[in-house]
Amino acid sequence: INIDGVLGDPDSLRISVLDRGFLYGDSVYEVLRTYDGRLFAVEEHLARLKHSAERLSLPLPDVELLRHRMRETVAYAGHDESWCRLMVTRGVGPLTLDPLTAQTPTVVVIVKRFEPFDESTFVEGIRLWIPVARRTAGQAAVKSGNYLTSVMALGEARRAGFDDALLLN
Repeated sequence: INIDGVLGDPDSLRISVLDRGFLYGDSVYEVLRTYDGRLFAVEEHLARLKHSAERLSLPLPDVELLRHRMRETVAYAGHDESWCRLMVTRGVGPLTLDPLTAQTPTVVVIVKRFEPFDESTFVEGIRLWIPVARRTAGQAAVKSGNYLTSVMALGEARRAGFDDALLLN
């Protein structure tokens, strides 16, 4: 885990309970994986992160800093192959919905060992449920930390005995 440049394990690092990413899902993210230990399609992911941040008027730190944080966290984790989740929240601020009250974005990088899907997934497929919940046009254009619709949809699918949910708009 890397939080604002501090490397550690999940049990040693913490986010403020007043971070807007925690309070409101006021954040953007990208998930990359490595191939031969190198992050794949970094520029494409950073461009999409920038697009999402612009849609939310969320200021991003320097792109080179984000690249560096991902690379150092992947190296620190030391896995043969990894998943790398980069999140940028609007940061810590007072308990209010006003996004202008947070001054400094929080940058979090989480790296975990890559675990490929079971071979049976590719042979047999998975069973999908179409939940009652729908995505709005705005949700589909932004990869934000506000995942409540997806959480509810997956819960509905699992309770119905399915593997995953397919959200429609």
